[in-house]
Amino acid sequence: MVDKKEITRIVLTMVLSFTLIGGLVVAVYAYTKPIIDKNITQQTKAKLKAMFPEADSLPLVCTRDGKDSPTLCYRALKNNLTLGYVISAGGKGYSSIVKVLASVDTLQKIRFIGILSHAETPGLGDVILSKPFAAKFPGATLATMHLVKAPATDGINGVTGATFSSRAVVHALNEGLQTLHDTLLKDK
Repeated sequence: MVDKKEITRIVLTMVLSFTLIGGLVVAVYAYTKPIIDKNITQQTKAKLKAMFPEADSLPLVCTRDGKDSPTLCYRALKNNLTLGYVISAGGKGYSSIVKVLASVDTLQKIRFIGILSHAETPGLGDVILSKPFAAKFPGATLATMHLVKAPATDGINGVTGATFSSRAVVHALNEGLQTLHDTLLKDK
């Protein structure tokens, strides 16, 4: 039979061990969080700049709390002239929020898109990273930003087997274009 002193010693040893390990995890998190945030901010700025490399500044012009992710709009400026806009938005995919960037011209037509982040199924949902998928978006507007079944020509054809991921991108872009449209209407 185990005596109470032995049980108390074991319990105290476990509590002390878990407390020390927990404190170590918190200390590592507190140390690395600012570094990780700084890196993410730098990567995001670089990706924004890649959307409009000819721009000399990209000031934030609108924000909206989206259904799945915040929607942000940036004005691409060169010598204080508007070249276009960059939209950042997210949509719910199969297994993650798909965050999308879009370069938009002054007529509110998509020039091209890029996926900022996702955690969709490798080999299936990650088809949204492919060039053929991205090639479906140039020239699309708010009016044509909806999923259609092939061979329709008045929208965006989704990808068979990756419907949720396709829908996430289209939803994010639709929300981003609507936010930009609403903002530009207010500014007139």
